[in-house]
Amino acid sequence: SSGSWIASKLSCTHGDVFRGIASVAGGEPGGIQNCKGQVARMFVHDTGDMSNLLEWDEPSRDRMIQTNNCDSTTVPVDPSPCVEYQNCDPGYPVVWCATTGKGHDRQDSFAAPAFWAFFQSLIAP
Repeated sequence: SSGSWIASKLSCTHGDVFRGIASVAGGEPGGIQNCKGQVARMFVHDTGDMSNLLEWDEPSRDRMIQTNNCDSTTVPVDPSPCVEYQNCDPGYPVVWCATTGKGHDRQDSFAAPAFWAFFQSLIAP
C-alpha cells in the first residue's frame, strides 16, 4: 500500500513521464496540485480494507478521471469486478477494481494478471 500512495503521487508529479500506473490499496496524498501530463491508471482496492480505506483511493481515481477527460459512465471489464470509465482520451484509460473479501492484501493472484493485461493494452501495435 505504501508503494501505491507513492504511485498516486507520481501519477501527478511525473504524469508526463509514466505511460501507465497500477496499484493495490493506495490513496491520494495531500497537497496534490499542478499535475503534469496524463497517465493510464488501474486501481485495485478491497472494499473491506480497514488498514487503507477504499475512500482514501477515490480522490486519486477521481483526479485521473478528470485528467484523462473521462466521463462518469463505466462498463465492466475483465477481470471482474473491474470497471473502465468511458470516453477517456485515447490511450489513457482509468480502470477501477473494487474487490471484496481480501482486506488489506496484495491480491497477487488477482492483481498480477490484471496489471499485466492492463500494461499490455497500452502497447501500440
